Amino acid sequence: MVDNFNQPIVEALTRTTINIPPDKGLWQHACYRFRCNRLAMFSLLLLLLVVAWTLLVPLFSPFGYDEIDWKNFWLQPNFTSGHYFGTDILGRDLLVRTAIGGCISLSIGIIGAMTVVLIGTFYGIFSGYFGGWITTIIWNVLEILDTIPLIFLVTFLATYFTHSILPIFFIISAFYCFNIARIVRGQTYNLKKRIYSNCNGLWNYFNQYYHAAHISQCVRH
Repeated sequence: MVDNFNQPIVEALTRTTINIPPDKGLWQHACYRFRCNRLAMFSLLLLLLVVAWTLLVPLFSPFGYDEIDWKNFWLQPNFTSGHYFGTDILGRDLLVRTAIGGCISLSIGIIGAMTVVLIGTFYGIFSGYFGGWITTIIWNVLEILDTIPLIFLVTFLATYFTHSILPIFFIISAFYCFNIARIVRGQTYNLKKRIYSNCNGLWNYFNQYYHAAHISQCVRH
């Protein structure tokens, strides 16, 4: 009974219109489909609210993330003292510290994802277009790294890099760029072997940079 009651709601949230105008490009099609997906728009709105909350709370809070309230140690959440999430054992406001932690988590996720896409895309295009024994060695190293559990390596390296989060970015990028690089490498190799691409390479035999740029543009689209 509960499943039959929730089924129309789930269908309404996940319904996506497929009537896409034919005169749009790839990015316009993607944006159009994203706007027509109600669940995706709701998730975007929720994400924006979380980002706004993590950015605005440290600005308007009267307490700092490392400020100690000497009168309120281990305080329960209440509205009279201004500590809406309470305080920890050292008297620091948990609301501000939660928001600061959210900023760090969002920055790691966003910068890490962008780094993964950049490294995976450039390496996939390079390995798919040029190839060679150097690419084979690097590719085998990436396959070995892909078999190592990420959580153990991050925990191990976090004990040595306690004062900076930059190594976490590089660790995430080194481990998660493998799948993107594999997809881009396959697309690049496929485009390189097509007839029009071979003709383009023949006409521009002395301009390999133009040929590589042409394939990169095709992979992007």
